[in-house]
Amino acid sequence: MGVFISLRASNKVDPVQWEKAYEETLLLVDWFKLINFQEFEKFGCKYVAAVKCQECQYPGGMGWCTVGEGVYMATAEDFFLPRKIDEPKINEKYCNPLMYIYAQEGDINFENPYVKGLRYLWDSKTQGEPYHIALLAIACLLDDRLNGEVVCGSDITYGQCEYAVELANKILKKKIQMPLRCRIDDLYERVRQLPLDTDQMLDAFAIMYLGIKDERYYKFVKEHFSEEEQYLFIKKKMNNYGLGMYGFANDLQEILSYNIPIAKICSAFLEMDVRKTNLIKSDEEAFKFFIESILDTDIYLPEKDMRDCLKVDESTPETMSVEKLLASVMFMSARNRSVARYIPLEDLKSQLGLAFGDKCDVNGIINNYLKEKLTKLKKEKKDFRTELNDAHDAFNNKIDAKKEKYDIIVSNHIIFYKTGKSFSPEILKVIESSMEFFGDLLKEPTFAELSQKDYKEQCRFLETHNRSLKLMNSVWLKIFDNIENDPTCFKRYYPMVRIKITNDTTHNFVRAYVENDDFYDFCQTLAP
Repeated sequence: MGVFISLRASNKVDPVQWEKAYEETLLLVDWFKLINFQEFEKFGCKYVAAVKCQECQYPGGMGWCTVGEGVYMATAEDFFLPRKIDEPKINEKYCNPLMYIYAQEGDINFENPYVKGLRYLWDSKTQGEPYHIALLAIACLLDDRLNGEVVCGSDITYGQCEYAVELANKILKKKIQMPLRCRIDDLYERVRQLPLDTDQMLDAFAIMYLGIKDERYYKFVKEHFSEEEQYLFIKKKMNNYGLGMYGFANDLQEILSYNIPIAKICSAFLEMDVRKTNLIKSDEEAFKFFIESILDTDIYLPEKDMRDCLKVDESTPETMSVEKLLASVMFMSARNRSVARYIPLEDLKSQLGLAFGDKCDVNGIINNYLKEKLTKLKKEKKDFRTELNDAHDAFNNKIDAKKEKYDIIVSNHIIFYKTGKSFSPEILKVIESSMEFFGDLLKEPTFAELSQKDYKEQCRFLETHNRSLKLMNSVWLKIFDNIENDPTCFKRYYPMVRIKITNDTTHNFVRAYVENDDFYDFCQTLAP
């Protein structure tokens, strides 16, 4: 489980144009301060340190490789981009990278020849760390310069693309536009050219489009896809999962968001094999479950709560974190099933009655559902979904209030401390408890022994005992110089390899303590 970025290129990309675009990526690599790790040797010992990402020779050829960025020193998996690519094979059929996007979520697999023929570039985890946006900016650059022949996928959103393009355009001489998957008209033209069946067209378009699925999007679909294509789309969605499965509720929520008549949705349901999962025991139970699933979307309410804290806000640069990803699985029953579409209750009853009236008691099912819902609300006041979203909003409001009152409220901002800045009580507590622990570490016999050694022995100790602290090599060299020129400063660095770094908060504190002189001076005022 993780947060990914994938990148695929068509098999017909011109190597000359690729290398021109690659040259521009180097500007972004430098500007975003992307890093890699290297092994160094000093005083007869080896140590690993971060360095600015540079082009060099890798097993995959000349290119650059990164595992994170050097501002927050947050890292995850590695991403490599080659300077050169092979010439296209003349006799090969054209493979569009959009096909990979459809393979990720649609009903073609990765063994499809139009997917296998693509150039593999990236498919690794960023875990939502800051370099996620940097890599996306580079992907958007390649998308723009190579006319959509390079396409980015996995855990990205419209809001992230918008932010990434904005940042990239601050440094690039020639501006880039939003990527192909965000431009609805251009994407539509490309999708129409894909080797897909009629029942896959709208499904593929819906999966590939990164833009916000709002009224404009649904209007576009209605105008550009035939009634047959829309019907085949909902029929395919209906049969992705069996009735009663979690995935079925997700697909039904998506289907109901489209301006497709309820009658057609009901027709697609009637063609389903409703008992294929063994979760539904009778036809009567199937109709009841389906009607109640429609009502679960609040489609009959003119106003509804559309909040869903378990999802990423696709209109903002927010990235999915591993923590939120886990929460979305643990609390899946609290997912917001509401759709923005509105059908008055009486109209909904009428349409469902026309479709199922001879097969079940539609009015009875709806009335009982509403009665049970009202009883539950009177008893519990709020459902779990609302409570979760309210708690999330209250938490964010507290964060906003802290931002107004304190300068630093999160641990990864400690590194930016300047004299006179204020900390939130929670961060201050972390600093105070850490300083108390550092005081205990300086009482260790090992520290007393090393204090009597020469600076080279002290530096070797730091090199050989560091396990988890990520520092730039320039910082390591500064540490070595400081210890050589001032024997008393070893006490500043000894704790950094003695404390067990098991989380980001500890890492961020130790790094700031080692790197930031203003913060170090502040900490000395708290030392026991």
